[in-house]
Amino acid sequence: MQKNRNKIEAAVLSVLRTELAPKLQELTALSGGGSILASEMGNAIEEGLANTPELRRYLRMIPIAGSLIESQLHHVGHNIGENVVNALNKRLLDPKRLDILMMEIASGIAQIDTNNTALDTLISSIIDDSLTAFEAQVKVQQWKHQDILNL
Repeated sequence: MQKNRNKIEAAVLSVLRTELAPKLQELTALSGGGSILASEMGNAIEEGLANTPELRRYLRMIPIAGSLIESQLHHVGHNIGENVVNALNKRLLDPKRLDILMMEIASGIAQIDTNNTALDTLISSIIDDSLTAFEAQVKVQQWKHQDILNL
């Protein structure tokens, strides 16, 4: 297993680059005004503001404008939440940063301790299935060659 670690790392990195990275970027991409995560963050901040009794109490002390300020504060809080998530996504999902992350993940996976019974069982099963399929293919090829030789 040790001699194949570089190949394992390269294969995992290839899979991460082709499968995971695009999915992460797709899931967090802006679509129709904001991603689900950004919208939910905005909702959470807005809810947090609404559930802060001190804020409500102080704003109610301001005649006429207090409720308007409170409403605008909730709206601004929602926008701040969305903007923070979008800014984080833009920074964290930058292709260079994402590729560095994928390389670290692949390296970590390639360094997994292989003295693991579940991993041993999986590898044994894969090898057994491969040998069974190979054996069946050899039998088919032998049958074809026997037909040809008997003619």
